[in-house]
Amino acid sequence: MNCADKLFVSSSAANPVIREKFAKQLLRSKRQDRPVKAGHPDEPMREHLLRMQALDQVAQESNMEYWLNPHCPPRCDRNYGHPV
Repeated sequence: MNCADKLFVSSSAANPVIREKFAKQLLRSKRQDRPVKAGHPDEPMREHLLRMQALDQVAQESNMEYWLNPHCPPRCDRNYGHPV
């Protein structure tokens, strides 16, 4: 009998509330279904935000490399002003 069957049996009983111990065990089993990553395996939104921050950092660095390139045409000079 797996966790889903136990949940169905306990929810069909008179008391629909499951025990805290079983709820924690169910959460642990759900967490183990997906691959565990280093850092924060249970916080996918935090992982997403960290990935977006890393991508933003790379974009800023590549943008600065473009602006600071001495072979860039004069219209790219930030001190010159934006072209119309």
